[in-house]
This record gives sequence, structure tokens and C-alpha cells, in this order.
Amino acid sequence: MPARRCRRVCRGQSLTEFAIVGGLFFFLVFAAIDFGLMMFVNNAASQSAQMGMITLADEGTTPSADTDSVQSIVSAGIGTTGIGTLDEIDVYKTYVCDQQSPSNPSVCTTPTLQPDGTIIVDTNGCTGGVACVNQYSASGTCLNTCPWPASARSNRLASITTMGVTLKYHFDYLGIKWPRQSFTQTRYFRVEPRSP
Repeated sequence: MPARRCRRVCRGQSLTEFAIVGGLFFFLVFAAIDFGLMMFVNNAASQSAQMGMITLADEGTTPSADTDSVQSIVSAGIGTTGIGTLDEIDVYKTYVCDQQSPSNPSVCTTPTLQPDGTIIVDTNGCTGGVACVNQYSASGTCLNTCPWPASARSNRLASITTMGVTLKYHFDYLGIKWPRQSFTQTRYFRVEPRSP
């Protein structure tokens, strides 16, 4: 086809091709950016959970252990990103179960502190038979009655307290309007022993 004739016939072809392919291209670019940011938030939350665990393991029985842990979680990792939002921090008592009930796996028949057992949240070991779970907001405010004070924990070798910390957070997509994604990060550990 002569160049002069193609100029008249092919005039809108590039614009039409760009309209068809451009939308998909920009969707994929923004999806890749959002996915990368979501992975960044997950890694930041993992770092925060690790810092909260270290603080609680070290200060487990001091009166300010939980508030110090919340502060270290917020000041490290997810609290500094600005693109992920920390919704709740749970600090709770756990125990390790060597043998679970065959009829009800959530019931432990022989609770012990063996490192190879299954970790179970203590659902009724606190005062009044309530779960030993302290729930905090990112500002450090207790969301429930905080039934498990640090003074009830033990750092003695004969009866070391095992516990867990769970961060509940979410990520709002920036470039693409997808639904909010909620995640959790959990760490289990024991309070560091201080004396025999």
C-alpha cells in the first residue's frame, strides 16, 4: 500500500490499539505496585510482631510489660509505614499440650511445657474463668478488661509462663479499588527466666 494511502486509512489505528492495550497495561502496573506495597506491609508487621515478642519475653512480669510491648510494636515496622493500619494487639497466655482429647481436640488432657507439643490459648485460666487475653488498640488502650496482669505471669524456671502476641492489621489498596485485606501476625514465646 502506498505511504500516502496508508496515512489516510491508518490514521486512527495507533490510538485504537493504545486504547485497547493501555487499560490492561496500566491495570497490571498498578496491581504490581499494590502487591509490592502489601508485601512490604506484611514484612513490616512481621518485624513489629517480633519486636513485641522480644519486649514481652524480656519484661514479661514487670507492670509495664504490655504497654512497653505495644509501644515497641507501634514504633517499629507497621507503625512507621503509613500504608498499613494496626487494628488490634492481643497478648495472651498459652500452654503446650502433649496429648489432646480424642473427642475434642481443643481440650488438653495433659497440659505440660514440652517444646514439641501443640500450643493452645488458655481460654479460662484467668480470674473468674475468663480467657487470659489482653486486647489493646494501637494507642495502647485496653479494649477489654485486660484480665491477665503482668503480675500473674511467672519467670521462675519451675513455672515459666508461655504466651503469644497477635497483631491484627489491614491494608487498603492504593492504585486499585479492591476490598480491604485483613491479616494477622502471631508469635509464641516464653517469658525469659530470671532466677531458679
